[in-house]
This record gives sequence, C-alpha cells and structure tokens, in this order.
Amino acid sequence: MRGTIRGVGAAAVAEAVTEAVTEAAAGAGAEAEAEDSSLPPPSGLRAASFTVGEAEFLVLSYPAAVPALPESLTTTEQAIAAGLLAGLSNREIALSRGVAVRTVANQVASVLRKAGVRSRFELARKYAG
Repeated sequence: MRGTIRGVGAAAVAEAVTEAVTEAAAGAGAEAEAEDSSLPPPSGLRAASFTVGEAEFLVLSYPAAVPALPESLTTTEQAIAAGLLAGLSNREIALSRGVAVRTVANQVASVLRKAGVRSRFELARKYAG
C-alpha cells in the first residue's frame, strides 16, 4: 500500500472534530450546539493524517498522566515501578539500570509489596489508569 502522512495542528483537529460532530448531529435531526458542549483538547494533543488509496485516516494521541506511586517507594523502586508500568521485563530493566536480573526481581517484589498488589497486572491496573 502506498500512502502519505502529514502532521496536523491540535487547533485544526479540534475544529475539524467539532465540525464533524455538528454535521453528524444536524444530519440526525438533533439540535447542534457543539460549541456549548465541546471540551478543550487535551494537553499535548498530536495528530497525523494519512491516506491509503481513497481512504483518509486521522490518528490522535496525547501523553498519559504520570501515575502517583506510593510515597514509601525509594528512588530506585520508583524507577523500577516506572519500568514495570512501561511494560519492561526484569531483564530489560536490569540492562537499562546496569544491575543483575536477580537484583531487579528483588526490587520488583518490594515495589509490589509496598503498592499492595500481587502482580504486575494489578500494579498497572492500579497506577496506570
């Protein structure tokens, strides 16, 4: 497939989305007051559009909020928790920190205990939104 990708400014995206919602509401016979009910775009909103053949696509993204980890975590444990929330394995965390995998495993156990969870999944569910 051949396509083109181009960046789109956040203001233009917000305007286009508002216009599309207004048109859709008007087409459905509803009263269109999108300006009164619209929310501001999220901070750091990025957009890109691309075409493939005759279809045009719009991709929106924005940075996720930083989770509030327990205050009882040490600086090292906070770094380990950040790696866990980013989906890194013990090995990947160990390589990035320059320590042994077993050291990371012990630190992961400490993070999970202090966070009051039993698994990486529970940690992500609790702190990654």
